[in-house]
Amino acid sequence: MVCNAQVYFCGGARILNNMFWVGVFPRRAGKGKALEFVLQKLGVKPSACIVAGDSGNDLTMFKVNGVRGTVVANAQGELLDYYRDQVKD
Repeated sequence: MVCNAQVYFCGGARILNNMFWVGVFPRRAGKGKALEFVLQKLGVKPSACIVAGDSGNDLTMFKVNGVRGTVVANAQGELLDYYRDQVKD
């Protein structure tokens, strides 16, 4: 079975009761898509927008082309890993 969805780790991908906690939502949904929609409706350029995030469900906002962002001090590992990969490039 093929599932057209996005999957992200919740809570820094920690294991609780021998289980990983993940979030799953349709590929066409998420914070990044919502941000793109709002920017388009308001006529705001992505370069005029700053996002802030602390976990994997915020990744799609950071990936919106032209948007700047900040990772908060208590961010979870999955967002920090994404940030570190971007800094390397």
